[in-house]
Amino acid sequence: MKKQNKLLIKIQRLLKQQLNSREYSHFGPKKYKLSEHFFALIFMQIAKLSFRRVSFLLVELGFYVPSYSALCKSRKRIFPSLFGKIHDFKNFFADTAYDSENVHEKCFEKNIQTFIKPRKNVRKGFYRRKQMKNYSEEKYHRRSLAETGFSILKRKYGGYTLTKSAKSAKAEMYLRTIASNLNLINN
Repeated sequence: MKKQNKLLIKIQRLLKQQLNSREYSHFGPKKYKLSEHFFALIFMQIAKLSFRRVSFLLVELGFYVPSYSALCKSRKRIFPSLFGKIHDFKNFFADTAYDSENVHEKCFEKNIQTFIKPRKNVRKGFYRRKQMKNYSEEKYHRRSLAETGFSILKRKYGGYTLTKSAKSAKAEMYLRTIASNLNLINN
């Protein structure tokens, strides 16, 4: 229960910071708030509908939402607006396939501790040895929690995105993650 409250508070804080703003795009008139765009995009992920269908359905149900073309454009802009400061992490959990000197070096340069299960009979590498000093088998097995989360997302929303560009795919995955977390709170 305590974890659910923490997650709900984080989501509310994130939305409170951004959703009342009409200034996430500086082009054209601001007819809709970011919250109206965000609501339609989250609903689209939950219901697995296209832009046209979600816009039509929500208008028919009496909600004030943008047109399908505005939703398509806003999905591209919502990513940098909402998720700009998300990549501050201290640990990197990965399986044996990522055990390379290059990965350990990049993580060491960015002050990220790696928890990568070492490959058999590989002990070479300056950065690998440095990172392995703090390696813990117990912490490594926390990786299974992330794998479970990915499995939930793939089962619920599919293992693919409906976009062509990497930027839109990233925004779609963030929206799916938020929808999944909101679903976990309500259960």
